[in-house]
Amino acid sequence: MPIFIFVFLGIYSLANYYVLNRSLQALHFLPTYAKVAVWGVFILGTFSYILSKSLLSKMNNVLYDIVLWFGSVWFAVILYSFLLCIVIDLLRLARLGLMALNKNTYIPAPAGWMVFLFAAILIIGYVGYGCYNFRNIKVKELAFDLKNPAKEGKDIRILFFSDAHLTPINNGTLMNKVLAIIGDYKPDLILLGGDIVDDRAEQLDRAKIGERMKQMKAPLGVYTCPGNHEYISGYKDAAAYIEAHGVTILRDSAVNIGGFFTVIGRDDNSGLHVWGQRRLSIQELVNRTDKTLPVIVLDHQPFHLEQAEQAGVDIQLSGHTHNGQMFPANLLTEKIYEKSWGLLKKGKTNFYVSSGIGGWGPPVRTASDAEAIIINIHFTK
Repeated sequence: MPIFIFVFLGIYSLANYYVLNRSLQALHFLPTYAKVAVWGVFILGTFSYILSKSLLSKMNNVLYDIVLWFGSVWFAVILYSFLLCIVIDLLRLARLGLMALNKNTYIPAPAGWMVFLFAAILIIGYVGYGCYNFRNIKVKELAFDLKNPAKEGKDIRILFFSDAHLTPINNGTLMNKVLAIIGDYKPDLILLGGDIVDDRAEQLDRAKIGERMKQMKAPLGVYTCPGNHEYISGYKDAAAYIEAHGVTILRDSAVNIGGFFTVIGRDDNSGLHVWGQRRLSIQELVNRTDKTLPVIVLDHQPFHLEQAEQAGVDIQLSGHTHNGQMFPANLLTEKIYEKSWGLLKKGKTNFYVSSGIGGWGPPVRTASDAEAIIINIHFTK
């Protein structure tokens, strides 16, 4: 992990410098004090997220929130600035190449400040759209028939969401929307796909996130599986916070939901580094359940889907991918995962991979929707 962090920081710093250098070239006419100010903005943007998570992590006030928010949004700004700079440089090379091929042809170039202004408007508009889309949670509905003769003709409504990544950046607004969805749809059961919290308890409580989590109730309970960010945040503290606020964590364990079906929550693969032992296989977990009941599995990361199919699982619910969250990362997740987002059926097993209700890092979504899933289950013989 430390090696990955150093490599990431090195690449990220170089990307920032590249964008800064191109910006100063476009704005070469600025006076020295203005160029110093541009340098200052870039340095602050580059290191704000790191600063918030290190030196300011124990500062329990609004300054932490501002620095964290700025550093998070800067990730998105620099990503699209970097990509746009590459496109502009390629166009510049193409222009020079065409003129070199035909020395009698002169292709005029736009003024640097005009290119900078156009790029800035484009980036601000696209990131602004991403910020809006991040907060605009879409409620989507699915329907499944499950076999359970004892419950024939009955229906259960489940609210499923994953990847809330709760931090003070949300300022409780995300949980307010979740509570509104619960009020509108009145689910019988609430299932979460992991990565619920992404900050220290003191920061979450200051934003009154815990209070809102306690209001998240359903007649048949509220359950989650661990996600990798529960481990990144420190599993014991994160798990204690989640369970203290009314959500039961299923870590390689199962629960009978009122005789309707069994819900199995798998531990995340990240647990290996904490517990020193591998998680149980899905077959081992299924073997421990009541074979007369349908099985729903919560597994944060949607890898090795064939194992759930072979174990006879009826429904598996996952998250983790965010479906890329920000373009072009979705092109990468589509290559990594058998299913990066959406519904998939393998044999008799139904899989749903959610793009998540929140997001990690930048509060920006340009590649996918923030979503909550209403699952309507009808029981048959």
